[in-house]
Amino acid sequence: MALYCYQCDSAVQTDCMEEFDHAHKDQLTVKSSECTVDASKYCIKTTGVWGGVVGTTRFCSSRDMGNQCQFIRYPDHDRVYRACIYTCKGHHCNHAHTVTGYTVLVTLLVAMVTVMIR
Repeated sequence: MALYCYQCDSAVQTDCMEEFDHAHKDQLTVKSSECTVDASKYCIKTTGVWGGVVGTTRFCSSRDMGNQCQFIRYPDHDRVYRACIYTCKGHHCNHAHTVTGYTVLVTLLVAMVTVMIR
């Protein structure tokens, strides 16, 4: 049986955001579709910086890529970026992720440290 995942790139589709706007879900161009990756078992969502642009991608995978976030600092400026990957199993599961209290706490701590360093 085929797996269905959301598949998009925010550099191409402006509504491929980190979180979908469910209030206007009838207007979303991003739709869940059948995976064409051989032996697809997982839906993936990534957020981060690619080529200097903050963005989100969603795709199918035959590998479990785990769930983790890292904070990335670039040497040419003082901003800190959060890059995450989320792996899930099941149809349409990569529409969003669950924000845990730990993730929120770490994000706030990094933001506070960044402000104090300036």
